Amino acid sequence: MAMFTMANIRERFGYALQAPSKMWDKPVLLPETVNGPVQHQGVALTPIPLPHGSWPCLGWRIGNMAWLTDLSHIPDSSLPLLEGLELLFLDCLNADPYPSHLCVAQSLEWAARIGARRTVLIHMTHKLEYQALGAQCPPGVEVGFDGWRAELPIA
Repeated sequence: MAMFTMANIRERFGYALQAPSKMWDKPVLLPETVNGPVQHQGVALTPIPLPHGSWPCLGWRIGNMAWLTDLSHIPDSSLPLLEGLELLFLDCLNADPYPSHLCVAQSLEWAARIGARRTVLIHMTHKLEYQALGAQCPPGVEVGFDGWRAELPIA
């Protein structure tokens, strides 16, 4: 997965990986390959392998919160990494199935299967109307929006 992803980033965003110089200083990113959990300022970040259509992708678990966007399915091997979540942010692109994202029905199925205390649907198109989608959500699932704020601790 890492080789595919880095090749894609280098092809699309090679300018961001250039070394700083008198002519170039922003952005300057240093690529790192992630092969397992990492620590950042004492916080564990656990990668969650996910398919994004035919492309490999990662979601992230941070404490008792997970961020899963750009996915079309959750492999059985990734499910144990999602146990015991308080807060789940979950991809929900639109009403109709799409090859590289979850649709509403799939998002609601995964939310129930994962069983986080609170699930927030994210990464939606303009075709999903906030009130109508909210009316479809069972207890514990809500529709995200710009400016949304979590009221749960994530550590």
